[in-house]
Amino acid sequence: MRVMHVAASDSIGGACRAANRLHIALQNHGESYNIESTCRVIYKGSSDQAIKGGAPKLSIRGRINYNVKTKSRSLFLKLFQKDNSSLQSIAWPSTGLGNELNKLQAGRPDVINLHWLGNDTISIEEIGKLDYPLIWRLPDEWAFSGAEHYVSTSDKSYHFDYSSEHDFSLNGLFDLNYLTWRRKQKSWSKKMIHIVAPSNWVANNAKRSYLMQNWPIHVVPTPLDCTIWKPLNSAFSKQALGLDPDNNFILFGALGGLEDPRKGGDLLVEALSKLSSFFANKNYSLLIFGQEKPNNMPQLPIPFHFLGNLSDQYSLRLAYNAASLMIIPSIQDNLPGTGLEAHACGLPIVCFDVGGLADIVDDHLTGRLVQSLNADSLAQCLKEILADFAKLEAMSLRSREKALFQWDAPNVVSRYAHIYKSALEQYSPIER
Repeated sequence: MRVMHVAASDSIGGACRAANRLHIALQNHGESYNIESTCRVIYKGSSDQAIKGGAPKLSIRGRINYNVKTKSRSLFLKLFQKDNSSLQSIAWPSTGLGNELNKLQAGRPDVINLHWLGNDTISIEEIGKLDYPLIWRLPDEWAFSGAEHYVSTSDKSYHFDYSSEHDFSLNGLFDLNYLTWRRKQKSWSKKMIHIVAPSNWVANNAKRSYLMQNWPIHVVPTPLDCTIWKPLNSAFSKQALGLDPDNNFILFGALGGLEDPRKGGDLLVEALSKLSSFFANKNYSLLIFGQEKPNNMPQLPIPFHFLGNLSDQYSLRLAYNAASLMIIPSIQDNLPGTGLEAHACGLPIVCFDVGGLADIVDDHLTGRLVQSLNADSLAQCLKEILADFAKLEAMSLRSREKALFQWDAPNVVSRYAHIYKSALEQYSPIER
């Protein structure tokens, strides 16, 4: 069975790296299920010959038309974006990738696995015309909502057909979320896409959505190669990163670092500031990856070190093993790969009980799930764990055990193989 993964990139951002991680897991363990894995991405960063990158080929006229429309898209997004600070994508205009995939002859896949797409990979309308069994791994909420990748907690429009809550006055004429959702509803209404949700949180939201309520929805975590993501000697890891071996490090990492409001950097800073007396005369430092040192760094009661953007897995593994504890203060998240990697390296986590983070952290066993979304509660849990080294060590051992049991690549590949087989058996070709 040939499986083709379609994503914006194989290396940019956690969601696209998760797609590549599944592709690699299928390459390494798919032979037992007669699975051959390839990828089609727009932005390629790896040297993997099974991954094809680059924009789809268009005629000169088609390219000019596409460029004009993308400039219009940028204007729409600027003028009509809602208050939600989440990234928004309208997946318009058509890129030509749908036509490219449907015309494939040599190496034609049996099934296509969609991942994070954004604006430039394939349009909503092109997805509806793909003549393949489709599986879609949900990296966020975009596929079943409007233009937003994460829906504000108070907005439940995607539960319905949007008409019950949409403003049909002139003010609502250019509601990007409504217009984008309507395009999805029109383009996908006759399709059945097999949904893979990395977390129970996004699975439950998909089940409640108007678009996906009648589609098969499976909860399958992201695979990890636990021979790579594993515990290393802490002193060695600190030395390799040029860090003080006598310091204890608290780790925080996200693309964009402290500047992404969804990742909760502001709450982290506020929580640490509340622990100034606790940190007095203790060798703690904050270790940050995913961001270069900003010009205006907020005041903190402990020293901080910026590792920048760690694009290779070996540097990331060193960061996890140099730290004593990781903080994931996200206010919205699905199943962040940093959490899986940290636990696989034996690193306990403190995080808010939001999104899919409860699928990663077992409260009081592999870390702490902070129930109240505020800096005071976060600070209290941090203090509780850091004050008890024996408990921290026990959490470290259980974190590694959980990763081996739930996320090790061979276990996850077997579950995907079953989904691919079901999608292929249940597929009805598009009537032309």
